[in-house]
Amino acid sequence: MRVRLLTLALASLLLAPAALAQVVQVKRPTLMVSDMDASLAVYRDLLGFDIHYLRGDLDAEREEPLSLAYTYFDIDPKKYDYTRFATLDTPQQTRALGLIELRGRRLPRTRPRTQTVVVQVEDVDALAPILTGAGLEVLPATDEAETPEGDVYKEMPFVDPDGHVVVLYHLRPGGADLDLLVSWFGGRFDNHVQVLHDEHDGVEHPHRRVHSIFEPVQIPELGEHLFYVEQYSGGDPDRVFRQRLYRFEQGDDDEIVLHIHAFADPDAVRGAHDDPTLLDGLTLDDLEPKPGCEVYWRRVDDHFEGATRPGACHIRSRAGGVLSVEDTLYLDRNELHIDDRATNEAGELVFGHPEGVPYALRRAHLFDGWGALLDEGADRWTLAPGVVLHDQGGEFGLVDEEGQELPWVVSLSQRVYGRTNTPILKLAVHRRGEEKSHAYIWADPGAERIGLNLGDVQIGLTRRAEDEESDTEKR
Repeated sequence: MRVRLLTLALASLLLAPAALAQVVQVKRPTLMVSDMDASLAVYRDLLGFDIHYLRGDLDAEREEPLSLAYTYFDIDPKKYDYTRFATLDTPQQTRALGLIELRGRRLPRTRPRTQTVVVQVEDVDALAPILTGAGLEVLPATDEAETPEGDVYKEMPFVDPDGHVVVLYHLRPGGADLDLLVSWFGGRFDNHVQVLHDEHDGVEHPHRRVHSIFEPVQIPELGEHLFYVEQYSGGDPDRVFRQRLYRFEQGDDDEIVLHIHAFADPDAVRGAHDDPTLLDGLTLDDLEPKPGCEVYWRRVDDHFEGATRPGACHIRSRAGGVLSVEDTLYLDRNELHIDDRATNEAGELVFGHPEGVPYALRRAHLFDGWGALLDEGADRWTLAPGVVLHDQGGEFGLVDEEGQELPWVVSLSQRVYGRTNTPILKLAVHRRGEEKSHAYIWADPGAERIGLNLGDVQIGLTRRAEDEESDTEKR
């Protein structure tokens, strides 16, 4: 009978996968320690954790403990003098690790060990002599190895004062620097989230909305690693403010050089990211090089940093005169930060953020889909095919199969839910001419599909494969 019940239970679990897929985040693994001060000397002073809070649990006026840790760890408060509890932060996560003190008791050490904590650090090798010098046992480190995603990692375990094994690891991008930079550079980036934060915080100098498209193109006569660049503002593809042709090449001393060319006739090639044939027959005579404005890139751990040479880039202003331009950039797998500043001959700022706060653009992913509207007073649906928009504040006004505008606009954006700092993907609809959402739905930021059904309005979207994200302009 017991075997049958177990079999039925397992079968029910297999038939209900959606009920099991509830994991959102692993939070605050907690270690029991015998001396909080000794543990903080390791986790805070050597590894660099910050204390989120540190408190005692019992005092002379309270007989019962407040912390549920007594229940979790099966501690008898009358037998053990547990006095302090700490949570520790990393730069990326609050309350990333917990420590609970069972003062004055030697904690059992089992063989084999039954758990470990893995901590990402900036430099595994640099920590080895520091930990050894503090009297801690450092176990043999691994050789560098490659993750399934192609990144390179190295691990080094050590034993803390209470016998807990902590595995330190460092992760860096794999592959040749030039190939990696080029692979990360291609795509679309948008600072929609930054604009929202500026508005929410009421900053004195808010950033304007910028969308940047870096489309890889093949023009063998002009070299390798070429990108057609088109940037527009305000979330409006018709408000193009810059078009360029970029070319990357390997420089000296591990530097990667980005050469910048303007187009003699930019209107003739506008939209080349959607229609590469607009670049057919392009020669050096059709380009205007920008000598002195090259950007020099270097890889720094898990990202790239680029900058123009100080005082080297000078361009002629449309209003007359000469501008001095300085660019500083940051690029990782998912973000591009741009501090692009120009001053006139009087030293006055012509463009760029007045406080030098970079434009923080996030990688945008394209979604394809459809809409459907139930006609008022009729049991008939109007199909709105060909929906294309990106997930960094992209919008698409629905049109029917005849090309006639429909009253609804679809928007898609990566957001951070303020109360919990949880990243979300928000799909919303609003009426044309209105800004307030009529309805919306949230999903995981990495969702491949997302949809919304309001009865008389339906929307369905599917994330486009990255190697296909170059065909259609977002509206």
